[in-house]
Amino acid sequence: MRPPTALLLLLLAASLSAQDPVDNCERLRTARALAPLAEEEEAAAGLVARLVADALHEARGPLPDGTYRWARLSDKAAVTVSKGVEVDRKQLEWKMNGTNWFALRLKCPKKKNLFWGNAPVMLRSVTLDDGQGARVLLADRHLARDEELKIPFGAIVPRASVAIVFERYPDSERDPYIAVEALQAGLWDDPSNPQAEMLRRLVELSGARPGGGDYAARLDRAMEGCVPPVRRELEYILYLLKGNPREQEEGRKRLEELLKKM
Repeated sequence: MRPPTALLLLLLAASLSAQDPVDNCERLRTARALAPLAEEEEAAAGLVARLVADALHEARGPLPDGTYRWARLSDKAAVTVSKGVEVDRKQLEWKMNGTNWFALRLKCPKKKNLFWGNAPVMLRSVTLDDGQGARVLLADRHLARDEELKIPFGAIVPRASVAIVFERYPDSERDPYIAVEALQAGLWDDPSNPQAEMLRRLVELSGARPGGGDYAARLDRAMEGCVPPVRRELEYILYLLKGNPREQEEGRKRLEELLKKM
C-alpha cells in the first residue's frame, strides 16, 4: 500500500537531511521525485522549492563570511524597486529606504493614465544618506513631461536612505505624477563557475512554482551533468551481470560508461 503523501514527504526530507554533506545532484533527484506531487500537495511544492533554493545556494560556492566564491553583487544583475509619487501640494518631501542600491531613475510620464495628461515638476533636491553622512546628488533640476533621469550613486550602497524634494509649478493644472525607481544590485553569477550551466537552469527554476510537466522537464535538464550515484548504479550493474545474455551485455555497457565518468 502506498504511504500517505505527508509521510512520504517526511521520509524524503529525513533521508536528505541525514546526508552530510548533501550533493546538489541528490537534492535535485529528490526534488524530481517529489515534482509529480507538487501540484496537489503544498507541502511537496514547498519542499521542492526549498531543495532548488538550497541547490542554487550551494552551486554559487558559499563562503564563511556570507559571500560567494562564484557570485557577487553587481549592477550587471540590477533589480528595480518602483514607487509612484503624486505631487499633490506645492512642495513635497518624499523618502525611501533600501539595501544595495546603486542609482535612482526618475520618470515623468507623458500621461498619468489613459485619459489625463501629466505635468512637469521641479526637483529641488535629491539627497542620499549612506550611513556615513548625507550628500546632495542633484539640485534644482526641471523634469519635463516624457523625460527620464538616471542619478548614479557612484557605488553600491548597502543601506541607503533617499530623500527627494519635489516642487509643483504654480501654473500646473494637474498634480504631477513621478515614477521613482531605485536600482538595486543583484547577484551576478561568474560564467567561469564549473557548475555555470546547472546554475543558470536553477536560477530559472527558482522563479517558477513547482509542479507540472514543464517544471519536471526543466529539473531533468538541470540534472544533465549529474553522474548517477555510484553505489546505486553498481548494484544495478551487478544485478544485470547475473542475468541473461542480453542483461549481461547491458551491464557491461553501463559499467564502461560509469568508469568513463569517474
